[in-house]
Amino acid sequence: MIPKSAKHKEGAAKFLMFLQEEENVKCLYETANVMMPNVNFKDEWLTSEIDKQVMEWKEESGNFCYQLYFAPMFESDGLIPTVQKMFSEDLSPKDAAAELEEALEKCREQNPEVHEAFVGWSIAE
Repeated sequence: MIPKSAKHKEGAAKFLMFLQEEENVKCLYETANVMMPNVNFKDEWLTSEIDKQVMEWKEESGNFCYQLYFAPMFESDGLIPTVQKMFSEDLSPKDAAAELEEALEKCREQNPEVHEAFVGWSIAE
């Protein structure tokens, strides 16, 4: 969905189509472990037992939602505003990556107990 107010509707459409290409869907999984709900996503790309189980649940259920979870402070103070700036202020991918890294480090420094709990909550493979 492209907002009516978008300045670069054609560019936004091209970007969304780019994200849907099989090689980019695969790259997103390989680099960020994101399993996109996309017909171009291939089960044979799955590298972990957890991901395989998630995909099995997805196939069994007609209404399955899989969401990545981030520390709340990082999501609200880093991830969401940075992604918004990518689309509203033409923030470059390089600058976005730097902003996200800075936000993540700030979150770790200001909330070490949340970071430790998050690490303890995650599942080692």
